[in-house]
Amino acid sequence: MTRLFPFLQLVRFPNVFVLLADILTVAFLLTSLELLPAQNLVPFIAAGVGAVCLYWAGMILNDAFDFLEDSVLRPERPLPSGRIALPTAIKTGWGLLAAGWVLCFLAGIGTRNLTSALSVIGIATVLRACIVMYDARLKNTPMGPFLMGLCRGLNVLLFLAFMDPEKLNAAVPLFLYPMALTVFITGVTFYARNETQDAPEAGIRRPGVGMMVFSVLLLVGGVAILLPFPTQLNAAIPGIVQPLFMFQPWRWPTLLGVLAIWLAFRAVTAYFQDETAVRRVVKQALFLVFLLDAGLTLVVAGIPHAMVILALFVLASLIGRWIYST
Repeated sequence: MTRLFPFLQLVRFPNVFVLLADILTVAFLLTSLELLPAQNLVPFIAAGVGAVCLYWAGMILNDAFDFLEDSVLRPERPLPSGRIALPTAIKTGWGLLAAGWVLCFLAGIGTRNLTSALSVIGIATVLRACIVMYDARLKNTPMGPFLMGLCRGLNVLLFLAFMDPEKLNAAVPLFLYPMALTVFITGVTFYARNETQDAPEAGIRRPGVGMMVFSVLLLVGGVAILLPFPTQLNAAIPGIVQPLFMFQPWRWPTLLGVLAIWLAFRAVTAYFQDETAVRRVVKQALFLVFLLDAGLTLVVAGIPHAMVILALFVLASLIGRWIYST
């Protein structure tokens, strides 16, 4: 266990449950709307394993490329502390990256539909390229957060690609989900740059108030993209929205509004405290995705399915007490 723990830290293990929540949300939406062909279920699961491999590869290679910076700013982490050798991390990261893409490739072929196969393979290929570009080149540039947000959006889009292509018109409202996640995670990534104080020796400068405000606007904007979801979905497939939101439509914007206002308040106040408070908000923002996933699931699939997403939230929160998420 003492040898496993550094690897769990390296891959930010609690965060994998957020990824699984995203994947399950897509699965619940597609199955509830009868958009997922039965023959695509096994390929869908295979792609899920591949997505986890790609995610962990991104986490590992991120720390590998940041080795010198972490040696100055975060010497307690697995690589600079020597608990995991840098060559081992590099080999593991590239190996997972290759394995993840191969699994997605095979999953695409397994759909037995040319459109679906090309979509799955194409999205997985772009996702893999974005992971490498972010970790190796663009993380500390203005494009870095946008690329990170795109990675999370592409991950959701990857699983939406398993739907029946002939029913695409009915599924158009579902694409609000990857759009919202892209913008939201872009905001989280921009805000996460406030975690460290100025460190000229490492070439790091803490963003100013203007950049903090910009990141908070992205967070709120990402949530706001989901506002028309129940309305648009009900227009595309009449009667599919759960009665809780169909007959009392104010519930959905109220839910999103409460989440957005709470997170914005926490983010602004934490900025003026210290890096520990900022790190806590970043974790809360990442975990808020669980609540968005549960909300989307609740709108279409109902309470039992939403409870599954919330169970992942509880599990991630418990594990997060021992393993950091950022």
